[in-house]
Amino acid sequence: MTAPSTDVHPIIPVRTRVARSLLAAIVLAAMPLQGAFAARPCRTDTPAVLELSAKLAAESRPAEERAALLHRRGQLLYAQGDDLAAADDYDAALALAPGLAEAYLDRATLLADQARFEPALADLERVIGSRPDLAEAHVRRGGVHDELGAYLEAIKDFTTAIELDPGTASAYLGRANTLRDSGRAEAALVDYDAALKLAPDDAEVWFERAVAQHRLDRFDAEQADWAHAITLDPDLFWLYGTAYRHRFLYEEIRSDNRTARRHAPDNAKAYYNRAEAYRYRRRYCRALQDYDRALELRPGYDDAMLGRGITLLRLGAADPAIADLSSVLGRAPDRVEARFYRGLAYRAAGMPDAARADFTHAARLAPTNPVVQSALAADPGR
Repeated sequence: MTAPSTDVHPIIPVRTRVARSLLAAIVLAAMPLQGAFAARPCRTDTPAVLELSAKLAAESRPAEERAALLHRRGQLLYAQGDDLAAADDYDAALALAPGLAEAYLDRATLLADQARFEPALADLERVIGSRPDLAEAHVRRGGVHDELGAYLEAIKDFTTAIELDPGTASAYLGRANTLRDSGRAEAALVDYDAALKLAPDDAEVWFERAVAQHRLDRFDAEQADWAHAITLDPDLFWLYGTAYRHRFLYEEIRSDNRTARRHAPDNAKAYYNRAEAYRYRRRYCRALQDYDRALELRPGYDDAMLGRGITLLRLGAADPAIADLSSVLGRAPDRVEARFYRGLAYRAAGMPDAARADFTHAARLAPTNPVVQSALAADPGR
């Protein structure tokens, strides 16, 4: 893989959510899920999970109470990257309590993550049928309708959510994205502005509005929005180009699942690609599993080692992140992205001098990189 440019990162005019859905789909049905992995965070035997399991096993409980426990355990397992176990718990919860709207919402999210949009839509229809006043259900259904290309239905869903709860920033963002990507970028700006009033520090809103500005040939406004987005979330600078480059690979794999099944189990790059997609969607525990598998298949795979180091950092595991990033830099000392993230990891580990050294080195390598320069400027000891 060729590293992203370290100096400039233009907005690429591509349907962002379509790219994301392709990323989320990266042969999730075609590649085996990894149950055990060696990474430090994201264990599924956490005290909270074990406590819920003990409660479920220890005594007889009313069906609704047992369903609530199963649903909560499913949420924890999903957060830890165990989608199969989470799905089992959601299914079991709904078998006991078919009216548990929250479990349908969470199962729909899991299904949509796997690009299984039709069953996700069925779950959301059931929630809305019983809880028509639940704004979040309309937001999620709008997102699924958008992924299916049903733009008018998506706009109706987002509009209903706004009417039910005018303080729902995600509804304005969803409607703005759909308007923009269905050729109404000017109208979308109104909704992006509304979303930013409610969530001014949401990097994704700034990023998506930058794409709309690009569509309208408002390049100064695009650059201003893009600069603000990466100030709020530096990961956007590095990840968006990766997502775009892999887009056609994902389409090819997704179009022939039989080929993917035949090659993916022993293909380190396939696991790396899926890990990058999960990281792009901030599903860090799932990303970690696939980075681990890629490195098992190809030891010393620097792209996977870099991605795993960044993911560990995002999960709050600074020390193992430093180990992975240092391994990369041992072989490629001038890799800007690794320098930048190791600087962040050193800062998180309470090692400001080491952080400053990495930021300074990165800034020397990429003097116009806005993310690196911002990190260096924010260094209190500079």
